[in-house]
Amino acid sequence: MDEGNLTIDDLPNEILAHIFKYLPFMQCEEIMSVSRRWESVIYELVGIRTYIGRPSEFWSLPINNWHPFEKIATIGASTVSFSDIEDPDAANDTCVDLKDPPSFKHPYLVRRVSFDGYLRQRTFIHLLEPIRNLAYLELHLSSLEGIDLSRVKLNFPKLQELIISSNNYTLQHMASRNLGQIMVNCTKLLEAPYFPRLVTLRLYIPIVVQRSAQLLRALFKFLVRHNATMKMFLIRTEVTVSLRDIKSAERNDMKLHLSIGVVDVSGNSIEMNCAHLQDCVSLEHIGFIGNRTKDNSLGVFKPDLINADLLPKTLKFVEIYNILIAKEDVRVMAVKLPKIKTLHLENIGEAGELGMNVETLVDVLDNNRMLKIGVLSGFNAKSLHCYSSKDSTAVRMARILLGKEHNPSFVATLHYDGRTEWGYTEEDEKFT
Repeated sequence: MDEGNLTIDDLPNEILAHIFKYLPFMQCEEIMSVSRRWESVIYELVGIRTYIGRPSEFWSLPINNWHPFEKIATIGASTVSFSDIEDPDAANDTCVDLKDPPSFKHPYLVRRVSFDGYLRQRTFIHLLEPIRNLAYLELHLSSLEGIDLSRVKLNFPKLQELIISSNNYTLQHMASRNLGQIMVNCTKLLEAPYFPRLVTLRLYIPIVVQRSAQLLRALFKFLVRHNATMKMFLIRTEVTVSLRDIKSAERNDMKLHLSIGVVDVSGNSIEMNCAHLQDCVSLEHIGFIGNRTKDNSLGVFKPDLINADLLPKTLKFVEIYNILIAKEDVRVMAVKLPKIKTLHLENIGEAGELGMNVETLVDVLDNNRMLKIGVLSGFNAKSLHCYSSKDSTAVRMARILLGKEHNPSFVATLHYDGRTEWGYTEEDEKFT
């Protein structure tokens, strides 16, 4: 055959599949209508993205093209979102209560799977057991209520991202759902065998005091097992303490391990101890999120970050929300991490010894290494007042340096005294 007359239809299926894999999912769905051969190549060798079930109360994306559960047995899918595929109160529903749940038509194509809504043990095992190329697994808290991971063998040698999510999961859900079983499953998931390619761990989980010690031990062991490969570790801690379930005699000296730190129930304090991350030699991205709400029976307390000087020196991206940080620890993260490029600190405290000193911000800009910094409700009040009394705000002082050695790719979001300043403008040259 004359090579000059070759067309895309003359290419073998394997080459076509390699080309199609670089196309967005929407384009893959469109080109399936070109010919039956192309449709077959995508279904057999590439896989499509599909949404199975119906949007649960925890689903927030505007997706309209939902398909029934049986659809996965007729198409080749590589990315699948399962939502409310089973109803615990509809035992006779033929759509969701099948004796033999549907199976993936081509399990070798499946690389990304997410679950939210109620899920049964047999369905979970039936769907995931045949998959060997899974790279992304996301389990919403609601999907962990009806299964028992202690009876499931998780074998995903190619898994790169593991996520436990909590979208739209409120304190009301925590009070009404089987939160104890959910926490047991979170622990069992962290106790799973080694995932040799794992890069990212994201945990958005409420913590039940009675289960926190087991969860902590599992998390620490997980970090140790994966310290050579993990590059991103994000954790959101909603610490749920049911004080009525704790005997008064136990409250006096109770110290419970939690997440990456310690809970002192009697003092209503939580410590996020960075020392537990110091051996993660590949870690590049960390995110910590804390919350604070209270009622008569449930309490969610705001944590304190400690030992920032023990954070891995490999970190490039740090984001922290709603966690109290002393100004010395802020300085460590902002100035003493040699590879830091992005730092976002929000609601980290401003009174006493908390928050970022103006001097730290000046040093950050003087070093000219950071590409993006965000400080919202996080400037130390004493330090800021010192500069304000000299008619020179933190932002103006920082911009003097920024104007001298301006990095055009630098982005700064700074909030102080109820005002927000965005980045750098040419007008600031007058301050130099």
